[in-house]
Amino acid sequence: MKEKDNETLEDSCERIIRNAPRTTNSDLKMLYLYNELGKVLSKNMEFFYQADIERKKEIMNNYQIIENNEVICRSAVNLFEEQGKKLGINVCAIEMGVDEEVKVNHWALVYTSDDGKRYIINPIPDFYRVQLGFSPKHFCVSEKYVGYKGPSFSSMSQEYIRSLNEQLGNLSGGMYTEELLDKLGGEIINKLGTHIIRSSDGYQDRYLTLLELIKNDKLSVNEKLEKWKKVDSNYTKNREIIKKAIETQNIDKKVRKAIYRLAYQDLIGTELNLNQKREGAKIIGTIDPTSLKEHQKEMMLYKFKYMMFALPQITKNLTGYIENKNFMDEAKKHIFRGNEEKNSIYRHTITREENGKSEYYMIVSIKPEEASDARLYCFYNPKTKEVKMGIEPIEFMQKHQFYPLKNSSLNQLIQEYNKINISENSTTIKK
Repeated sequence: MKEKDNETLEDSCERIIRNAPRTTNSDLKMLYLYNELGKVLSKNMEFFYQADIERKKEIMNNYQIIENNEVICRSAVNLFEEQGKKLGINVCAIEMGVDEEVKVNHWALVYTSDDGKRYIINPIPDFYRVQLGFSPKHFCVSEKYVGYKGPSFSSMSQEYIRSLNEQLGNLSGGMYTEELLDKLGGEIINKLGTHIIRSSDGYQDRYLTLLELIKNDKLSVNEKLEKWKKVDSNYTKNREIIKKAIETQNIDKKVRKAIYRLAYQDLIGTELNLNQKREGAKIIGTIDPTSLKEHQKEMMLYKFKYMMFALPQITKNLTGYIENKNFMDEAKKHIFRGNEEKNSIYRHTITREENGKSEYYMIVSIKPEEASDARLYCFYNPKTKEVKMGIEPIEFMQKHQFYPLKNSSLNQLIQEYNKINISENSTTIKK
């Protein structure tokens, strides 16, 4: 996202050069440029979703024209070369050979470091990564290109690139975003399990019992401890913790942890009747927190909804549709564990004509039970960050004049829908 809404690409470049680190270390300057330019650029949608090879070649030949900060490989590396030279970096654009995916020649950057080592840099696939603080995957890492017959390139270690990013202040809390997502993927389950237990009647009963003992001025400390002993199966271990709570009249983290363990032990293998007075418990319903693995459907739906409704905040710095799409695929890998979970999530690209131009949006779906045909569909607008959960995809697309890409599995769904509804003269989706 641009630093200012009215900032032009020329303004962005001037700001980036002006704020460059004052250092003689070319590696640091090259990574700085890679990150900062990557934050304001996005893939050219017309080029990458263009089926007409001749039109692709035409866009490639006009690579020096950059509109709305949308680039192709050649215009991107040409821009990096121009700005890199302003910083005194030895970098140049190079033609690597035919890209089989887009059917035209691919361009990359060759960067020569202070010690004379040559590195290959491919910035476009990393736009979404640098925009969201992921580790770079295509910066100074030797890659194979079909058709390239030149000399080989060196590779920087991930540890060294990490140290450069640390110097640039690009690691939040000392971690890349994928590391935070990995942590989040585990914490979602842990936090949900903790919430279920703390929402249980067992936890609440113990908490209220201790609270009443603390407030009871008619009993001595020892009398209060005797009363607590009756509800604590692990009294010997917890005695000093509870005694301190009674003496200080404060239920601290250690006390809450002790109560949590007691409630957990009571709930092993049992169906849990949650205390409906607690708002969070109403969402979760009746579930055994000690066997969460058996409740895969509930957990997957929880994580899916968590991910979708977190997107508006997480993706606010992403510049284009493809960058949003790439992030969605990346987030899925870290939040959903195991092949069964990962394979249950589908992301579909849908499009419609707006002001003479194709605009792109997302429908994301989850099928939490492998044996079932039931899916939950969600619409996501990368521009406005709008999320609509629980849509009926065909009716939604018809209403808003969307249609899927030719290779989308939604097309099969549309055909099935039209067969069922053809006798009722239903409106079909046509491009």
